[in-house]
Amino acid sequence: MNVALLAVKTGLRATSVVAPGLAGKMAFALFCRLKSPAPVRATDAEMHAQAVVDHMIHDGRRIALYQWGDGANPVLMVHGWESRGSRYATLAKELLARGFSPVTFDAPGNGDSEGNRTTLLEYATIIEELHRRYGPFRAIVSHSFGTLATFQALRAGVKADKVATICGVSEFSYLVDVFSDVLGLTPKVRSDLTVRFAGLFPQEHDIYRRFSATHEAESVTIPVLVVHDTDDAKVSMRQAQTMADAFPNARLVTTSGLGHNRILTDPTTIGVIADFVTETAQ
Repeated sequence: MNVALLAVKTGLRATSVVAPGLAGKMAFALFCRLKSPAPVRATDAEMHAQAVVDHMIHDGRRIALYQWGDGANPVLMVHGWESRGSRYATLAKELLARGFSPVTFDAPGNGDSEGNRTTLLEYATIIEELHRRYGPFRAIVSHSFGTLATFQALRAGVKADKVATICGVSEFSYLVDVFSDVLGLTPKVRSDLTVRFAGLFPQEHDIYRRFSATHEAESVTIPVLVVHDTDDAKVSMRQAQTMADAFPNARLVTTSGLGHNRILTDPTTIGVIADFVTETAQ
């Protein structure tokens, strides 16, 4: 086990015995704090450098935007938690070759965007702004946490012909569950953490239902491609199955041996997603 993680778990375990509320507060602060943004990977640098770079201001922070192509047939690509838009370089290259105009962004606190924290609703609001700038979209492709934000934005009125998810999170509560499992939180601290998450969105009710990708799934009549790797150690295969079962026009494609991130550069997977997007244009 990672030494730093072990130290955090030990500290939280000791605190939870005498002060569950304080332990919940500590765990919540730990979850909300984003790590320092990772640099653009060497394998993504060439394609990333070809993007037209723009920005928008969201809540006083400068948000980096990236676009390839001439603007025709736009496809939005939404990255996951503690990631960046450049992770889609391989897919962007393939889509550009097929006549699409890929668009992506770095969420607050990610990549080259300003800030040190973000929320699901911020992701979704930025997607709505990108829709006004570049949309409607031929397709939206989302990875991991970005899937929750994508469907939240669709419910808010963002238009797309199709949606493809890659190792996507389906249930909002899954984030709390996994985080709690990793830290070994007690039931009392888990409960406290659940309440604190709800407090992030005081204007919303029943966030664990409303913020799930499958909320009001029957209203999503566009085709949905659900791609997931059976060896994904971060997001359970069950999340993919939940989406595939919920949406009326969903198709599940599974891979193996790629995990949570390498799937983003796998040629076969990229081909499947690009074929799906191409069918949209047809």
